[in-house]
Amino acid sequence: MQFLIKSAFTGAVATVALIPVFLKIFRELRSVHQTLSPEGGVYSQEISTILLAGELAFTILPIASTIGAIGVAYVNLGASGVVLYLLISSAAAGMLAGSTAAVMTFMLGAVAMVIVRAFKSRSRHQRRPPIRPR
Repeated sequence: MQFLIKSAFTGAVATVALIPVFLKIFRELRSVHQTLSPEGGVYSQEISTILLAGELAFTILPIASTIGAIGVAYVNLGASGVVLYLLISSAAAGMLAGSTAAVMTFMLGAVAMVIVRAFKSRSRHQRRPPIRPR
């Protein structure tokens, strides 16, 4: 449960703040590389491949982490957990922009996620078959 809330917040920080910076760095490195060796050098192809792989990794990372967190939310909380995760994930991104409404949405979504988890675990404990004495 706390994993999902933390994942939503750290994913928003990475997506909004860190990944764009790293993508810009990789693009600048690629530009410098192409400027310094326009005809290609000894390791020109390898360096280009490494820079392209870095750009692709930072582009795919937020998508993959979101899909993984959605899977965890679905396994633990069902469809309502997925909706709540997407809600608090979107709100976390909005918090970084300074929106008061996003802060309130994030907090209410986190509380709702805890409540859903409590009801799910309570219903799981009530459905256990009784133990028969021998």
